[in-house]
Amino acid sequence: MKKVLGLSTAALGLSALMLAGPAFAATISTQMDIGDTGSDVTTLQQTLATDASLYPQGLVTGYFGSLSSAAVQRFQARHSIVSSGTAATTGYGRVGPSTIATFNAVYGGGTTSYGDTAPTISNVSLTTVNGGMNVSWATDQQSTGIVYYSTSPLVVAEATGPGQQISVSGNNVQTVTAPLGTAKSLTLNNLSGNTTYYYMIQSVDTSGKISLTWPSTFVTN
Repeated sequence: MKKVLGLSTAALGLSALMLAGPAFAATISTQMDIGDTGSDVTTLQQTLATDASLYPQGLVTGYFGSLSSAAVQRFQARHSIVSSGTAATTGYGRVGPSTIATFNAVYGGGTTSYGDTAPTISNVSLTTVNGGMNVSWATDQQSTGIVYYSTSPLVVAEATGPGQQISVSGNNVQTVTAPLGTAKSLTLNNLSGNTTYYYMIQSVDTSGKISLTWPSTFVTN
């Protein structure tokens, strides 16, 4: 077996994403809805305020209100996360797992999203096996695991509230699942040769909190 090198980032619903942001690194780790407060709200506001086209008011209050929600809507639309509906119906204007993952990839260079105290995903490794690809990773708490993969970019629909699940779509999206645990290893079988695959890892803890990785790609032999 040999480890796959040269993995690349793929956008949520796009073939590529320009990871442009402020000169500082900023990450968030909690989901946000109208009325929420805290340090992550402050970080979100400070970061989005550096782009007047996203957050023209630029208010940094630590309170997630209607202006912050509108800024999140602009961010979600720019990065093709969601661009219509409401927070309750599509996640539009709330900060859920997909928005967290995108924010951290754009502004913090990170690949893992956390929702409240969701499991942290680390040590992701890909290794070629006969006719397939083995994907392994670790989490810091007991959680189940899913790998989504497709030959087209993955489109991730935002969760509509705390504890709600995301949905992933694309061209013939396949999944493999791992049982509850902290060390996970899944094999994607019957892959086509010389083909680019898009993949994303999701882990869910026993209380339903979600972590997911930024969609990436690998190329089969």
